[in-house]
Amino acid sequence: MEEDSQQALIPDVNEDALAGDAIGFGPELGDRLIVAAVESDDVLNIRNEPLGSIIAMLQIIRGETEERLWVLRPDSSVAAYLEDDAVVATGRARSLPRSTWYEVTVGGYTGWASAAYLAYPATEEDVTEEVADAVGGLPQAESMDELARIVLEALESRISGEPVTISGPGWFEGLAEMEIDLVVRGSRHFGQRLYIIADASIDWDSTFEIINPGLRSVRLQTLCSRGWNGERCL
Repeated sequence: MEEDSQQALIPDVNEDALAGDAIGFGPELGDRLIVAAVESDDVLNIRNEPLGSIIAMLQIIRGETEERLWVLRPDSSVAAYLEDDAVVATGRARSLPRSTWYEVTVGGYTGWASAAYLAYPATEEDVTEEVADAVGGLPQAESMDELARIVLEALESRISGEPVTISGPGWFEGLAEMEIDLVVRGSRHFGQRLYIIADASIDWDSTFEIINPGLRSVRLQTLCSRGWNGERCL
């Protein structure tokens, strides 16, 4: 039954009609991926073929539940709310001169997405104490952007790559949240993801922005480009 279910993910497509060349590496059939390195105000396009027409868009939205991957129709209306790892590979991958593409199924859509914005989620650890030790206690700042800068500097020896804010800063019932991907291009180690949570208030009288965030916790997750075997990126 599982084999039939996986087989249903693969649409009837003429491979020769697709842009680019088929390649032998990439996610295997049924591998679960997450959207990564997409700015919080941007989307990852799902196309009918590599560089083809947009059939859906994926956006990470901070919310009260785990269903925070929004699947949008081309007109930007919401088609589905899903969990982070709801992007499922069909096993097909293609190479173009300047990009690599994976075919995926998500929210009822099957199409192609740039491999530069898909990753395998791997190990995750709490690094709050490391930050506190580096700065002499749990830091407080005037804004979440400033707090994130402090966290990044405190973890400088543990992290590398270009920072991309994928979610936030957002606020709900006294807690502010922010997620930052640190991207290392051209490596089997895609990068890392920082989850920053702080106690904070809102300036209700003037700017309506998050103010005076004090760090509550930081988690650091490894992201892999081609897979995770439980110990390291493949």
